[in-house]
Amino acid sequence: MEAHSMHHFQLGQYKGMKIAPQPAPTETELENAVIQSVLKMLNEWSKNNIVVEEGDEVAVSIFATCDGLAVSELCSSYLKYKVGDPMMFGQFKNVIGKKKADRFQMMIDIPHNSPLQHVAGKKAEFLATVLEVWPSKQLEVTDAIVHEMDPEVPDLKTLKDNIRKSLIAESQQTIKENNLQTILDTFIGSSTYELDEEMLKATTQQVIDNALKDYEIIKNQNANTPFGSSEADEYFYEDCAVFAKQQLLLSLAFTELARVENICISDEEAALGRKQILEGIQGDQQMFDKLFPTPELLKESLLHEKIVNYLFEWNMVEN
Repeated sequence: MEAHSMHHFQLGQYKGMKIAPQPAPTETELENAVIQSVLKMLNEWSKNNIVVEEGDEVAVSIFATCDGLAVSELCSSYLKYKVGDPMMFGQFKNVIGKKKADRFQMMIDIPHNSPLQHVAGKKAEFLATVLEVWPSKQLEVTDAIVHEMDPEVPDLKTLKDNIRKSLIAESQQTIKENNLQTILDTFIGSSTYELDEEMLKATTQQVIDNALKDYEIIKNQNANTPFGSSEADEYFYEDCAVFAKQQLLLSLAFTELARVENICISDEEAALGRKQILEGIQGDQQMFDKLFPTPELLKESLLHEKIVNYLFEWNMVEN
């Protein structure tokens, strides 16, 4: 790990903080979340796969012609209506039986009193494409529909079990991250430190450069050209400065903890860590090399993970 000789960091309390873990969701909360996830999946699937019935809402695009010529006044890129609305021409019911991306045709007699004099009293042809569908009825979630939604899932019970496992894993990860953040905030908040301003400035610039590259904010622009003077740009730079300081303090804290507690990663631990990471990414060596281009970066990552585990062991208490 890189030394930070230009900085000064003195550890605060990092053991015995007796931090209570964030509570896990209750069974009722978990079951409600599973149900909501199933309904959300069904809703998204139905928009693309369920055929339109009277009473549904649809959005369509329309291309209108009369006497072989386009009528721009009657064309629309997005028209939303309720199927069966008495205020619409009856031909708009032709959408019944269609689904998203399907097309349907309408032949409509334009009223003689239409303000569009060049088509008044004539027959116009409308070619419509279904853009979106909002079913008026809540579908019943059956095993057959679940299997249509995902051919690899045989029934509703399996789907709910899969969602439940995923939600539990996400919840556990979120709780772990929140608990760790509480430990770090308390630990670093009780520490004393002095940061070298030039090194902090360089770290901040590196964070800014990485952010600009990741989000392609300055695509096709000179890399040395700032955004401008807008308020949004100021917030961006302020956020980068805060993040850079947090990352620098975290690195200093972990470096000092490793020194004081004599925590290190042996070659055997590095080999085991490498094996476990590769198993987690299905043996994708290219991805592994991108994540850890040097053995030192792998050891640094494993060291941070080891320190985090110690921090949990030293500071978390049972509810």
